[in-house]
Amino acid sequence: MLAGAAPALLTFFIQLVVPESERWKESAKRGMSRPVKEIFSRRFLKNTLLAIAFASVALIGTWGSVQWLPLWADQLTAGTMPQAKANTQILSGLGAVTGCPLGGLFGGGIGRRAAFFSLCLLSLFLAGFLYRAVGEYNGIFLVMVFLVGGVTAAFYGWFPLYLPELFPTRVRATGQGVSYNSGRILAAAGALTQGQLVSFYGGSYAQAGSVITLIYLLGMILIWFAPETKGKPLPE
Repeated sequence: MLAGAAPALLTFFIQLVVPESERWKESAKRGMSRPVKEIFSRRFLKNTLLAIAFASVALIGTWGSVQWLPLWADQLTAGTMPQAKANTQILSGLGAVTGCPLGGLFGGGIGRRAAFFSLCLLSLFLAGFLYRAVGEYNGIFLVMVFLVGGVTAAFYGWFPLYLPELFPTRVRATGQGVSYNSGRILAAAGALTQGQLVSFYGGSYAQAGSVITLIYLLGMILIWFAPETKGKPLPE
């Protein structure tokens, strides 16, 4: 808990040494901003709803299936290998550490929409293979856990690249914050649904996970309704 709270100390130094954004100050001079109202106005509603949908797809995919992998590993070993859960969690985390920065680089290279579509496709394929084709705890299982952890976490490197490009300066922080955290609320419902699916499938994490990861199909469709922002200046 102390380690988790330590970064909050950085905000003190940020206040002291990091200057306020000149672009934001210029934007603020144009009049009072009501950012929450504005991002749900007719002008930005489409972008806001799409951003919420993108965050929901990624978070439901992660919380609704990937976070259950350690429990599935324990199930596969019938509880006889206590280290199975730890190994699974570690490899999933290492995959996420690798995937997050690559997500931003990927989006910057091939374009925002193509990157999101590709990440959804890879997540659907890799997670589908893991849940449908791997039925025992072995080397293949651990390799797939690393890959699935990486590709499903790459979205969280893509979001900081794309979400700010959907909103003008005066509401940019609010727009991306509301969008991402609204996705968390919907993902919480997905996590609860996963528990019900596990019960429905007789305690099978594999069958429940394979159903939840179909959420990536929705992302593959919706991304083409969003604007492509690669190479364009931030909106003012």
